Amino acid sequence: MFKPICTAPPEDMPVTLAEAKAHLHVDSASKDGMIGALLAAAAAKFDGYAGTLGRCLVTQKWLAAYESWPECGDIRLPFPDVAKEGLELTYIDVNEVEQTVAQEFYELLEDELGAFVRLGEYFRAPTLSDDQSDVVRVAIMAGYGDPEKVPGDIKAAIIIWMKYLYRPDLYDLKTITMVVESLTARYSRVGA
Repeated sequence: MFKPICTAPPEDMPVTLAEAKAHLHVDSASKDGMIGALLAAAAAKFDGYAGTLGRCLVTQKWLAAYESWPECGDIRLPFPDVAKEGLELTYIDVNEVEQTVAQEFYELLEDELGAFVRLGEYFRAPTLSDDQSDVVRVAIMAGYGDPEKVPGDIKAAIIIWMKYLYRPDLYDLKTITMVVESLTARYSRVGA
């Protein structure tokens, strides 16, 4: 698998600016830009492919690409919590044309390692382009859903990390890291 590409980031953050400001005890709008940037940085610490949890928080769209059809028939996806709607399996054929695999030839499954696409027994792997390397592609929507569905432990970790970024002089990094890790450990994807 190649590094997945985010094709549509989440529309909302897991924690709102108003929630962040309440935790920082800030009433004025004069620091909204800075607090918003710190909140985005704190959320990014946990969210998406580069996040420490190895999962998407608020639903977002990604494209995962592979260089061939899997011999085992399973295409491992980069995230858990993948929605069946929005899932699309495509490939680049020998004529350099993108083709879509009909949904009846695969199913979406999830195990302890995350989500994967299982090609059905009637799927016959078409010949792929020799001129491109990312010839098998899976478009996915991954995440818990709306911000309200993101677990409270993860939201608390985002807020704690944002507070540390806002006032690092008030907190011990080692302690903050331990607290954040204890809040999020059960959500960390195995093998991420």
